[in-house]
Amino acid sequence: MRTLLCVVIGMMSSLRVVGATPDEIVSAAYPAKLSQIAAGHHYADKREQAYAAVTSSRTSYLVAAYSNGHVAAVALIDNSSASTKQVIRDHQTGAQPNVRAIDLDGDGNPEAVVTFTLGPRGGAETWIYRIQQGQLVPIGPMDEQGRSLLGSPDVVDFNGNGVMDLVDSSNVGESRDDPVIVKEHYMVRNGVYVEVAPLDFYELFFRGKAAPVTTEETFTIPADALQKSYRLTIINGGFNGEGYRASAGSVVLNGVTVASSSDFSQTRRSWTVSVPLQPSNSLSVRLEGKPSGRIIVAIRHD
Repeated sequence: MRTLLCVVIGMMSSLRVVGATPDEIVSAAYPAKLSQIAAGHHYADKREQAYAAVTSSRTSYLVAAYSNGHVAAVALIDNSSASTKQVIRDHQTGAQPNVRAIDLDGDGNPEAVVTFTLGPRGGAETWIYRIQQGQLVPIGPMDEQGRSLLGSPDVVDFNGNGVMDLVDSSNVGESRDDPVIVKEHYMVRNGVYVEVAPLDFYELFFRGKAAPVTTEETFTIPADALQKSYRLTIINGGFNGEGYRASAGSVVLNGVTVASSSDFSQTRRSWTVSVPLQPSNSLSVRLEGKPSGRIIVAIRHD
């Protein structure tokens, strides 16, 4: 009788796993450590969660992000068995978790981009993981203490080859009231993201619902950097992708047209041209065609 009872209980448990939704599986796997931290610091455990489905080596996983409203954790869950394979509670902080599955390195297997917000004054913290041999492996840039260097980066395909770069805004000024914004740039090298030289210019331009307008931007280059080689890249659709590509427009740098309407199409993702720069530079961008079209213009040096 006892053996039969165990079999019945086991069958019922399997049925619960099979019938559970991803939301229920993720909720049931909420890390006890987050509740313990909330209780130890005497604040309410808000139990926030988000997840994305990721398949690796033919196994279906859920990459889940959790927050108790203050500190956070990331977990890898086997979707078929509803079993938690790994919980990462290192330096993750923040609330309102978000998880996106994006193929960042162009190998056909998505990585997990996990973001937490950092409070009412704004800001965010982003972690990037690859599933490798059934474990989450961090591949995003981190400092010496293992904390993520990413805020809320744009994921962009500069070269049109499916390998994504990250562009993150960093305030190196003295305060929020007197910001000096630097566009930090990260590239994949040997399977992980590393920091390279910041972008010399980076901006998203979009076509509104009203009549097309020309947007003017100015930027400066230090005199001792003018001898460098500069490249201007246009990413059609910005980081929003194919559905937001512009079919007509122009980009003019220092009075010289570097992209005309004939360069734009719904099938062209990105292109790069060499450009000379001056100490003070002006950029004019005009997007035509359907509303909601957008492009990113970025300038980098070698």
